[in-house]
Amino acid sequence: MFKFLKGKLKGAISKFSKKVEEEVKEEEQVEKESIKEKAIEEGPIEELSRTTSSLPMTRAEALELVKKYNKDISDLNHYLESEAIMKALAKKLGEDEEYWAMLGLLHDVDWGITKENTKDHLTKSSEILKQAGFDDNFINIVISHGYGFDCAGLKDKQRTQKIEYALACSETITGLIHAYALMKGSIEDIELKGLKKKFKDKNFAAAVNRDIIRECEKLGLELSEFFDLVIDAVKSVASEVGLAKEETIKEKTIEEKPIEEKETIKDEKPEPTEEKKGFFSKFTEKISTTKISYDKFEKLFSDLELILMENNVAMEVIDKIKNDLAQNMVEKPIKRTKIEETIKESLKNSIDELFDVEKVDLWSSIKTKEEKPFVIAFFGINGSGKTTTIAKVANMLKEKNISCVLAASDTFRAASIEQLQHHADKLGIKLIKHDYGSDPAAVAFDAVKHAKSKDIDVVLVDTAGRLHSQKNLIEEMKKIIRIAKPDLKIFVGEAITGNDCVEQAKSFDEAVGIDGLILSKADVDEKGGAAISVSYVTKKPIMYFGVGQEYSDLKKFEANIVVEGLGL
Repeated sequence: MFKFLKGKLKGAISKFSKKVEEEVKEEEQVEKESIKEKAIEEGPIEELSRTTSSLPMTRAEALELVKKYNKDISDLNHYLESEAIMKALAKKLGEDEEYWAMLGLLHDVDWGITKENTKDHLTKSSEILKQAGFDDNFINIVISHGYGFDCAGLKDKQRTQKIEYALACSETITGLIHAYALMKGSIEDIELKGLKKKFKDKNFAAAVNRDIIRECEKLGLELSEFFDLVIDAVKSVASEVGLAKEETIKEKTIEEKPIEEKETIKDEKPEPTEEKKGFFSKFTEKISTTKISYDKFEKLFSDLELILMENNVAMEVIDKIKNDLAQNMVEKPIKRTKIEETIKESLKNSIDELFDVEKVDLWSSIKTKEEKPFVIAFFGINGSGKTTTIAKVANMLKEKNISCVLAASDTFRAASIEQLQHHADKLGIKLIKHDYGSDPAAVAFDAVKHAKSKDIDVVLVDTAGRLHSQKNLIEEMKKIIRIAKPDLKIFVGEAITGNDCVEQAKSFDEAVGIDGLILSKADVDEKGGAAISVSYVTKKPIMYFGVGQEYSDLKKFEANIVVEGLGL
């Protein structure tokens, strides 16, 4: 499968990689000259030190303050995770790390004494923090994470400052990532892809407000970028919050960091100052962070984009691949030795995510239905291989000792009933049929009635091929659905028709709401555009590939089939 696209894609990736490499080399040379000139004119460049906002207590003292009012280990874990994320955000955004981390640690300082009545939450924080010496600005930022909630009279207030958005999304996401890490066994076992799935799954950690997490976008961060930062931040405190690998999560005292001495001991030797960097060390450090602009990326991507278009990949998918690749390359440090690897890895991840839709477990669905029969209706245009696909599904059911009956509800196309009868005879399966021109819905109804009377497990309903523009046939299809009440509606399309297949599936989904897809003739599909695109565009799963003319030539879909077929 996908031989043509595989070959073209390999060439396009290689060409794209070389162009990026040339661009990086050019940027490195420019940077080298720039540093050299500056070194000559101004001498060694010294790193600017940034002053931090004054805080009334050390980190260790703040932890003691938190523990004074909060005894629950799960609450303390939440504060430590929030602290780590806020510190990482500050570093990312060039803000005061100590100040932001302190906000994360103290943001829920009164929770332990107000959680019995959540409306009182944050009513005591001002008093506690003021007594500890914090100014009004710090206190107001702490209070802001409660905006929109029914507590302390904050329900109608809205956040407006970057630091407020940062605190809100940081403390909120701890609920999601902590729950997921516990499920996986440790924070080390978490991957970005898995966290994104759990974020989309509203039933997982349902109490976590996804909209507040999205406030990271107000900081100029994409969700994926924020998730990456959060995973790394929580990893840094994994042992303290019970998420380290092979560590049993149990209630324990949080180990304190040593309290910092406020006075300098006279005999203590001053820390050695960092050695000033020479020209070569500054240059090598700088080129390790060579970046490529979005404008240049767009020009370089054009060849790869053309290859994808020529191979019938849908524009929605091309845009996703482009955006994902840009996210991994634009304004990011690039090493010339890793360029092709970065491109391939990004493409592989993008294509994996194209199939990230809710799957249909056919066997489980059939077995768990309380009342027989389980009805499956098949739809598609003329010549898509629909009738042959139905025969393959019938054979698959028979091999699993699941009884079925066929319904010849295509009473429109000449010889359609004879074709299905031929398959039924070869498979030894009952066919329910009427005359040509009769009501297709009546055929489906009789098939369901027959299955009920004979205790048959499954009814497979064949329908006339039609285009979405044929309104009379679309209405006929809707009638079949009303009468037969199928448990599963499957669209059958030809993989080799590329974008046409994608558009057909989209149209049928809009008309009747399909549940899954089967792509016929996938074995002779050299381009792969439909296989790559159709699931992402319709948000429906590909269930099977038709890979030959035999009844056994129905292959269960796996995403890795496509990825491997493309040589990624």
